[in-house]
Amino acid sequence: MDQKLILVVCGAGINTSTMAGEFISDEISKRKLKNVKVKTVLVNDLPRYKGQKDMAIVYMTKVDTDMGVPSFQGMNFLIGTRDTKLELFDKILESLDVEQQG
Repeated sequence: MDQKLILVVCGAGINTSTMAGEFISDEISKRKLKNVKVKTVLVNDLPRYKGQKDMAIVYMTKVDTDMGVPSFQGMNFLIGTRDTKLELFDKILESLDVEQQG
């Protein structure tokens, strides 16, 4: 089972990415997803992940670099309802082809 990575990216790394990353981490724990890891990074750190497979990006700031992986605007993790947050989280898991137990 390959490890999947969700990068939560923002410009300053202070509030927005931390809040989104915490929601994502909590959902990973609640669902007992052992093969999914979340990491909060600055937009300037993105180049070191170029070419990594089994990764999705959740961006809280404008991301100019095409990383060749699924990318999602993550503002719903900050201002969305619980339902919209879960909907976005499920789309991210689907893009990574994460199997969830029933």
